[in-house]
Amino acid sequence: MVAHTRWRPSPYLRLALMVLGFLGLTGLGLAVAMRRSDIRLGQLTAFFALSPGWLGAVAAAAAGIYVTDYFRYQATCNVLGVRLPFWAGCDAVVANFFFSWISPASVLGLPAAIYMLGRGGVPWDAAPLVAYGKSIGGIAVLLVVAGAVLALGAGPALGPGMQAVLAGGGATMALLVLLPLLGVFWPAPCERLVEAAANKLSPRLASRPWLQRKVETVARALLASIARAAQLRQASWRSLLLVLGAHLAYLTCFVAALALLAAAHGATPPARNLGVSVVYVATLMVAPTPSGAGISEIAACPFFDGLLPPTTALLVVLVFRSVTFYLHLAVGAVYLTVVGGLRDILVRRRQTP
Repeated sequence: MVAHTRWRPSPYLRLALMVLGFLGLTGLGLAVAMRRSDIRLGQLTAFFALSPGWLGAVAAAAAGIYVTDYFRYQATCNVLGVRLPFWAGCDAVVANFFFSWISPASVLGLPAAIYMLGRGGVPWDAAPLVAYGKSIGGIAVLLVVAGAVLALGAGPALGPGMQAVLAGGGATMALLVLLPLLGVFWPAPCERLVEAAANKLSPRLASRPWLQRKVETVARALLASIARAAQLRQASWRSLLLVLGAHLAYLTCFVAALALLAAAHGATPPARNLGVSVVYVATLMVAPTPSGAGISEIAACPFFDGLLPPTTALLVVLVFRSVTFYLHLAVGAVYLTVVGGLRDILVRRRQTP
């Protein structure tokens, strides 16, 4: 009897499919948004008509995203007592951005960062903890800041659809952060909770092997995350404050790029502009589509309603996406082609259980 094996696409085909999915969702979202705002792509050139001061401020914020993300890795390494070679940090920043922004829910960003850190000289047993520690720290800061803005009433007035995206994505991210953080102080009870849930669900999914495997994979990942997070108990308060400062600086640069663009086009009052920008960035980070593709374009008008006319709101969002997410993808494609790593990251992801 001939054994049948499941067809698996090649690494580069998978990469091409992810890029096409990103472009397709972006195009769909843009088409919907353009119908609502009557914008024309030629109007994007209005960005370059801004004064040098505004252009310089936006450029500084965009560049600051790279710099502060590097320092997030550096601060996390300091907490764990691990040395971060300069180029390993640079490779991890670029690879993490590239693979996070083209994969749904940023699932490839973490493996990409782990591989680049390990390849660059960070001990292989420490690389997952560095990458994961940076990730959960960033998510925690993002959710706390965005939640505070919404609690204070400084965010946008969202419709049911956007509320669902933000609430669903935020709840999922909060769960991924909460268990490892609780594991810092109570690792054994958290591990028992995960094991009990997996043991209860797995037998019920025997008729759906693919779903059963997914549950088991998530359980193993959570158990590994709890074990890694428990090591953070050894960190000093000073090193943890440096980590917090790095995360806040990173979020500030991301939000500043959007808030400055909106302000340059007349968004007032400043406090509401800043609050809307924070929640908008948080929505993109927790959205299920790659880097919020499609959702980001559709959300432009409702988020900035009352701050900017629909056409201007979409213009601001498209320019913001261009100097952040799209720029990261372009830089990543060139950088990783030169230094290598695209195929290796995809192959290692496929070999992950």
